Order: sequence, then C-alpha cells, then structure tokens
Amino acid sequence: MSLGATSHHGKEQAAVDGPGIRFGVATGKALCGNLGTDKIKRFCTLGPVLNHAQVLVDMCRVYGVTNLARRAALKGMGFEYVCDNVTIGVLPSDSNPAIVPVDASAVAYLVGSIRERKSSKMDEWMYELQEGEAAKSMSTGDLRTDTISTMSYALEKLFEGDCQKALVVIDAVQVFDDSLSARVQHVKKLATLRSGGGVYPHVGIGLLVC
Repeated sequence: MSLGATSHHGKEQAAVDGPGIRFGVATGKALCGNLGTDKIKRFCTLGPVLNHAQVLVDMCRVYGVTNLARRAALKGMGFEYVCDNVTIGVLPSDSNPAIVPVDASAVAYLVGSIRERKSSKMDEWMYELQEGEAAKSMSTGDLRTDTISTMSYALEKLFEGDCQKALVVIDAVQVFDDSLSARVQHVKKLATLRSGGGVYPHVGIGLLVC
C-alpha cells in the first residue's frame, strides 16, 4: 500500500473542510530498499503504485474531499466506514504520470473516499437505495448526503457495466448544493461516455471529461 499526502498553509485557502491535510491511498507492488552507491544511499520506494497515490492526493482538492483511494484499498474499510465512490478513471502506469491519450486496453479504476463512520441509519439508507425504493423514503434528511450517496451508487452501477441504470440514477438527482454540481455533471458525462462506447479518461484530468 502506498500513501501520498500533502498539506496547505499560509494564505492558500482549502477547498475542503477540516484539517489542512489530504491523502491518497493505492495498493500494489513496489520496490523498497536502500538505493545508491557505497558512499551515498537513501531509502527509496519505486513503482506505479506511488504515482497512483500522488495523483489521488492531487485530485482531493478537485473533488472537494480530504482523501481518495482505489476501490481495492477501501474494501477492508467498508464494514466500519461510509466509503463513497467519487470517480472512475485510468491511473498512470509508469514513472511519468503525464496525461497521454487513453486506449481501449487501459485499466480503469473505481476511486472512492472515506466520509465518516457508519451508523445503522446509513446502512438502512443504502439498502433502500439499492432496492430502488421511492426517493422520499430514501432521504436521510440531508440533501448533500443524499446527493453524494446517489452519485456513489450511480458510479458503482457504471463500473459494473450497467450504463443505463447509472444514467437513470444520476439523471434523477436534483442538485441543491452548488459545491456538488460539477461532480454530478462529471458522473453524467462518464455515464454518457461509456454508454456511447468511449473509454474512461485519466483520473488526473479531474472533472474534465470530453
């Protein structure tokens, strides 16, 4: 597992609430150890997983969250924490994370974020959402939470290959929070892109989807 982190200080304003730190988590193989010559050595960690973590931490600010992680890293946390799906995209496969055209063979990842600890009410909400109950009965009473959870569910269905379901779910969202408007449009664009046979973009382009 690799962890990338960054913090902000001084005059720069944070795009998210809470402590001035953001982190990205990715899992995978890496080369760790002392590298260098007999006279100069330093402990290093090398591998694509590090680039994945760095891209994720960079994108936290774009999506307005304090953390981002690949789905594989979130699997073991789902029993205790609410983990929202945030986007789907391709992560850099080599030491150069520069954005290049994505081809059909590129592997796309479901990327999510840890929101908070779970409660029995949250588990009931997600069950109702997945069972397709009426919007009124699914409401938690918090419009922001409802919107985030619905986007998460739409992305899950999209990642499973059910583009039609994802479009139906996300099209039904009524945005009452301006800070989430761009994210809702992002999910709609991803669903439309995939339904038309397109490939997922790089995660590093953030909310921009052609």
